Amino acid sequence: IPQSHHAGTGPQSARRNQPFLTPPEEEEGGGGMGRGKIEIKRIENQSNRQVTFSKRKNGILKKAKEISVLCDAEVGVVVFSSAGKLYDFCSPRTSLSRILEKYQTNSGKILWDEKHKSLSAEIDRIKKENDNMQIELR
Repeated sequence: IPQSHHAGTGPQSARRNQPFLTPPEEEEGGGGMGRGKIEIKRIENQSNRQVTFSKRKNGILKKAKEISVLCDAEVGVVVFSSAGKLYDFCSPRTSLSRILEKYQTNSGKILWDEKHKSLSAEIDRIKKENDNMQIELR
């Protein structure tokens, strides 16, 4: 039997016992078969832009769900398309409102201004007034 056919000898086994090293041409920035880097700028072609948006939106929502499940993290993601369509994800057992409240508390940034608070108070006052009128009509 030729020596190269014995187990553990010959050029094949020598390669098998070495740690895997990426050939230089396949390393990042090289000319290998991997994905190339793309320039991050607005995609001018509307059709290509829409396809890219759809794929990347699905990818980011999938990643949000994965980190939520794998790490028991509270995650909230909100995405609006260029046409204004809303896409969102929120971890189970929480809400976007709760996540935004925690964000506001921990970051010190005020998301809801005084105008929002006064409008909310006005809505509550009108609802109560409406309820009282409904009772009087009975």
